[in-house]
Amino acid sequence: MKKRILIIGLFLDKESYIPTQAMEIASLLKNKGYEVLTISDKKNRILRLLHAIYFLVIYRNKYDVGMVQLFSGLSVYWGYVSVRLLKTLNKKIIVTIRGGGIPAKMKIDPGIYLKMLRSAHIITCPSNFMINAMKEYGMDCELVENVIDMNYYTYDPREKLQPVLFWMRAFSPIYNPQMAVRVIKELKDRYNYSNIKLYMAGPDLGLKSEVLGMIKKMGLRDNIELVGFVNMRNKAYFAKVSDIYICTNNIDNAPVSFLEMIAFGLPIVSTNVGGIPHIVTDNQTALLVNQNDHVGMAEKIHYLISTPGAGKTLSANGKNMLNKYSAEEVFKKWDALLTERI
Repeated sequence: MKKRILIIGLFLDKESYIPTQAMEIASLLKNKGYEVLTISDKKNRILRLLHAIYFLVIYRNKYDVGMVQLFSGLSVYWGYVSVRLLKTLNKKIIVTIRGGGIPAKMKIDPGIYLKMLRSAHIITCPSNFMINAMKEYGMDCELVENVIDMNYYTYDPREKLQPVLFWMRAFSPIYNPQMAVRVIKELKDRYNYSNIKLYMAGPDLGLKSEVLGMIKKMGLRDNIELVGFVNMRNKAYFAKVSDIYICTNNIDNAPVSFLEMIAFGLPIVSTNVGGIPHIVTDNQTALLVNQNDHVGMAEKIHYLISTPGAGKTLSANGKNMLNKYSAEEVFKKWDALLTERI
């Protein structure tokens, strides 16, 4: 008999918010015959916490295993309360470490994270970057990759790249959108791409006004367009009209956006922070530069545009490694953990 699962993560409207891996895993397990409950659909952190407490207790006879998604920042307290309550209720606990900033947070104060992780029966991570980081604290973690539904993506590699770029994260210090603006300025001034275009997609988490100010000050209003949050349909549109995906992150774990852009056929130029080098390989499946190196990123982009076939080669290499992120392969790992290990 399959175990009944409760997944504790963010389950907001896909049309208005970025779909989470918790949503994808819930859908995957349901489609494979598991009975799955999910929380929470509350955006407000306090309401989300109260919802979790209420749901965990009231529905305690409806699930056997609690799967908790662990992030850094204030969300850690929501996860902590959930794990402690699951333990009190004598439930099996799986904690999935998702926040790319967790290793840095743990170096400052590991206490709350260790209490959660030591309560888990199984710890999973979507990249070897996090697995290696947790070894420092004596934590053994299982690698279970992120999942993407390949049916949503049309692979369309480009032979000759045009100077049209796509950036897709939140306007937050974690994702360093200012670097993207500097990259465009460098490409326009040093490499004479006067008609270069960058589409920047994502919600504002505090830096949108600063980015708009930089765009105005640098004379890039004709080159950079902020398009806001994009749902799956609009994401596919911007991937189709763009030829290169750029990532300027300061922190990351296992970015699903990389898998998506590879599935669309776009070559990637990115910073080499956190788990990114564990997802893609420099000069094989992406081109990587050091954190905040806008000059180096502009150089790599120019190379792709000026070298016929270079982007297509990166894209083809990336496509070859996507199978391990498919629904079938990822389900095998979750199913093995749920049937054999817990």
